[in-house]
Amino acid sequence: MKTLVSISTLNRLALCICFLSAISIAQTEEPITINMSADRWQTKENAEFLREAGFYHGLMRLNGDAVLKEITFSDGTIEFASHAQPIQVPISPERFDTGTSNARFSAAAPQFGEFLGRQAVYLPSGLLTVKDANFRDGTVEVDVASKPGALFIGIAFRIESEANLEMIYMRPSVSDTIEAVQYTPRLNGDAIWQLLNTNHEKASAHIPGNQWIHIKLVVEGRTCTLFMNENNVPTLTVTNLRRGDSEGGIGLWSLGGGGYFSNLSYNPLPDRKPLPDLPPFQRAGLLSAWELSPAFDASDVDASTYPASISEWEKVHAEDPGFVLVNRYRTSPAMFPMPSREEMQKGRTKGAKVVFARTQISSVNGGEEVLKIGYSDDIVVYLNRKPIFSGKNALSYRSDDSFGTFGLNDETHIHLNPGNNELLVAVTEYNGGWAFECDLSPVRSE
Repeated sequence: MKTLVSISTLNRLALCICFLSAISIAQTEEPITINMSADRWQTKENAEFLREAGFYHGLMRLNGDAVLKEITFSDGTIEFASHAQPIQVPISPERFDTGTSNARFSAAAPQFGEFLGRQAVYLPSGLLTVKDANFRDGTVEVDVASKPGALFIGIAFRIESEANLEMIYMRPSVSDTIEAVQYTPRLNGDAIWQLLNTNHEKASAHIPGNQWIHIKLVVEGRTCTLFMNENNVPTLTVTNLRRGDSEGGIGLWSLGGGGYFSNLSYNPLPDRKPLPDLPPFQRAGLLSAWELSPAFDASDVDASTYPASISEWEKVHAEDPGFVLVNRYRTSPAMFPMPSREEMQKGRTKGAKVVFARTQISSVNGGEEVLKIGYSDDIVVYLNRKPIFSGKNALSYRSDDSFGTFGLNDETHIHLNPGNNELLVAVTEYNGGWAFECDLSPVRSE
């Protein structure tokens, strides 16, 4: 919502804007935005210039505690975008699309009623979206209470579909550990939680059971900040929302027993121009430019044999922190439940998916290098059409409690020929994140 303000009103706020009279504004031009920073304003009385998430041009606070945001001049009129009131979402069936609740995880439907003295909805598992909510930037707030023994409970936002959304969730069973709060997107059918393991994607928090916890998300561009229980210190700050500068719906999400939700509201900020795409990620030694094949069912191709008949290849690039995120380009199998360790050992598991990716390594004189490798879930590596490495890193494969966490966990020595060398990988996915990464470094002399 925008509010028009006259010059006299601004005078009463003790702002001196006479220096702006020299600005020439054509009626057909775009409005000129003036940042709320000390170098752009003169004031007759004390003023404080602030930065706050969601206010792209800053904030000015006068001694009278007045706050202005995003002032623009257009056609001789001064205007600024004012705070809109949060949109309260009544916790009742008619305000939600109950058809989005994911029945494959639980046959139980959302249950609307009372819990701990307030109107609430119990969501055992699945996604419950708010009707007619469209959201890019702004805030989302809700109270949550986990059920004893429950596994996951959280908020989904910028929902395009069940297959593509952003999500921050809590894990009550690992309260007070770095696994307690996590961020993950769902890309092309699956959450990529195995791949995101920094303190910008995970955080410790205390999550008591059968008690209301207040959650506030502040979303701006590619950043999302989580605040809990009215604490001004963020619990988690996500600096790279993997779906980029997207927009979409808002929803409640849970899995494995879930919990209760109450007092849901959201406050979208005014629309703005989309942010530009991020450039391809570069780092010394990183092999960043690749070509990617279509995805094949793992039972139809043999990843242990060099593929000689693929005719379609798509150019793809590595992204921060260095992996090629296959989920971004191909639909995940999202197998549930996971195949057994014995099935994965045999390979060619029906329902799993495999892609091939290739790149060129140029070497003037040839010689020895160390190839560091990260992958999820299985990989076979070929250099100049010969297999040089294979490994498995799926959920519960290396041990019963292994999460299949992504990282540059393996390496092998390779010999490069003078000129161009082809490196090709076959990467198999079951669920939890589909990616690979290859880094080259010199062989250390003893």
